[in-house]
Amino acid sequence: RELSDFVIDPEDPNKVSEEKIHWSPSIRFAHFEFLANEYKYKRAEEYPSVVDQLDSIYHNGVEGWKAEIKAIKEKHPKPKSK
Repeated sequence: RELSDFVIDPEDPNKVSEEKIHWSPSIRFAHFEFLANEYKYKRAEEYPSVVDQLDSIYHNGVEGWKAEIKAIKEKHPKPKSK
């Protein structure tokens, strides 16, 4: 089967349907690229600004800052490679 024979559900990337889609190759590439990197975009939206991160390090120490960042990374985990 061709990659274009499948549609990935953006709400559940593990769910794939066999509907035929008619996207151009560049649109299809962009779609799969977005889905593969979606966790990065979600993390970036939640990370504090650099100024706020430096302030956190000053007030809470490096370990406190690392805990804040770790919580965001755990909320939006990196997909496991197959």
